Amino acid sequence: MARWRNRNTRVVMRTTVIILSFFCVLVASRRTYKAAVVNYVPHHKYVNNDSEIIKENTSKFSYYIEECIKCDIVIFPEYSLFSKDFNRAFVRELAIKVPTPPAVGICSQGSNNFITRMSCISKQFEKYVVVNILEIDDGNLYNTNIVFDREGTLISKYRKRHLSVGEQQFLTPGQDSVIFYTDFEGAFSLLIGEDVLYAGSDGLAPNVILTTSLKSKLPFFGALSIYDGFSKHYGVNLLVADYNAQPEQNGASGFYLASNSTKSEITTSQETSKPIESIIETHPKFLDICHREEQSPKGIFAYKPNTIEKDSSVKEDFKNYRFQPLKNGANELKLVSSDGKLLCEFKVNIILVPDMIYVAAVYSDKESQGYGCAVLVCEGSDLNTCGGRHLQSKSVQITSIEIKADNKNVDFKNPNIPITLTYDLKPIGMYTYCADDDGITMKSSQHLSDIITFGFFGRNPIGFNDPSKPNSAHLNGVSLALSLLAATLYLLH
Repeated sequence: MARWRNRNTRVVMRTTVIILSFFCVLVASRRTYKAAVVNYVPHHKYVNNDSEIIKENTSKFSYYIEECIKCDIVIFPEYSLFSKDFNRAFVRELAIKVPTPPAVGICSQGSNNFITRMSCISKQFEKYVVVNILEIDDGNLYNTNIVFDREGTLISKYRKRHLSVGEQQFLTPGQDSVIFYTDFEGAFSLLIGEDVLYAGSDGLAPNVILTTSLKSKLPFFGALSIYDGFSKHYGVNLLVADYNAQPEQNGASGFYLASNSTKSEITTSQETSKPIESIIETHPKFLDICHREEQSPKGIFAYKPNTIEKDSSVKEDFKNYRFQPLKNGANELKLVSSDGKLLCEFKVNIILVPDMIYVAAVYSDKESQGYGCAVLVCEGSDLNTCGGRHLQSKSVQITSIEIKADNKNVDFKNPNIPITLTYDLKPIGMYTYCADDDGITMKSSQHLSDIITFGFFGRNPIGFNDPSKPNSAHLNGVSLALSLLAATLYLLH
C-alpha cells in the first residue's frame, strides 16, 4: 500500500510538473515574438503607370513573407514599393487610396489592387505585415505605413510627420502618432525616416517600427549610431527596415533592443535584399539609462560599408558653431554656443598620436532649432578633416570622457539622441546618457580607441503636429546633420 501511495504521489508530482512546465511555456511564448525586417532593394523599372512596379514588388513582398517561417510580423522599408527615384510626373498615378482602419474583409472583395493583394497575402501566411506606400486622400499625398493583421484586416496606418526637403515639394505631413496592438500582446509605435529624429519618449510603445531610407553622413549621422542611440535613450525595442540603395549609403536594417543588445544589423556597400529575423521580448524591461552599465552592444554586423564620406559640397554659412582643440592628457573646459543658449562642459583624458587632434564642439541654432555637444577626431592641423574617417584615429586612446550640457536656455525634454561612432561606423554602446531636468550628461570610463564622434544632437520639434507648417523647422533631419557638418567645414576653415 505504501509503495502504491509513493508511486501515485510520484505520478501526481510528474503530472504537476508537466502542467506547470506547459503553463510556463505558454506564458513565456507571450513574452516574445518573432520579427523580420527586410533590408530591401526595390524593383524600379519605371513605366508610365504603376502596374508593373507594384506587381513586381508585391511579388517580392510575398516571397519574403512566406520565407519567414513562424514569423509574427514582417516589415518592409520606406519607399520599397516604388523606390526613391520614382518619376515625380506620375506621382499621383502611383499613389494609393487606403481605407480607414480597421478595414475587414478586404481580401474577399475580389479586387486586384495593391491593398487587396497585401490583405490576402497577410491572411494566407497568417502574419502581421507592415508596408510603406504613397497614399492619396482628398487630393493630398502622404508617405504612409499601413499594417495588416493575420486575418488580412487593415488595422492601422501612419503618415510621416517630418518630411525631407524633397518630400516637402509634393507631400503633406501627417498629424498624429500611431500605436497598434497585436494578438501576441505586443504594442507598436510607427515611425518613418526623419521621424526618428523627433520622436520623444512620450507616447512611444515598448516596440517601435521604423521604415526608413535615410542616408548616412558623417560626423553625426551614421545610421547605426542614430538607431542605437534612439533605442538606448528611450528604452525601447527599435525594429528598423532600411531601404538599400548604393552608393547612397542606405542600409542599416536590424534590431536595436532596450536591453542594449543588438540582435543583428546590416550596413552594406552592395545592393542586396536580405531579411533579418529575431526573437524579441514583447515587453522589454526599461533600463535606467542614467545608471546602466557601460556595455558594448552585442550582435551581428552582417556587412561593413567601404566608406562614408563627408559631404564637402555643403556651402551654407552658419556662424553658430564653436570648437576648441584638445591637448594631450587631461582636458577640462567649457564652451558656450554662439547664441549664448547652450553651455557644454568637457572632461576628456586623451592620449594623442602625431598628426591627429580632437576638438570639443558646441552648436546651437535658433533658425534650425538644432543643438548639440560633441568631441570629433581630426587629421593633422587641417581642421576641415574633423569628423571624417581617419585610419590613425584607431591609435588614439580616450581613457575617459564626460560631456555635460546646461539646460538653462535649452529644453532637453525635446527629442535628443546620443551619437557615438567608431572608425568602423559602429556605435560603441559603452557610455551612459542621462537627459533630465538638470540637463544632459554623457560619459564613459571605458578605454576607447577608435572614436570619430562622441556626443549628442537634438531638435526642438516646432510644427511637429501642425501639417499647415511643414517648413516651420528650417532644416529636416538630414540637413541638420549636414548643417552641423557644414558649420564644422566653414568655421574650421
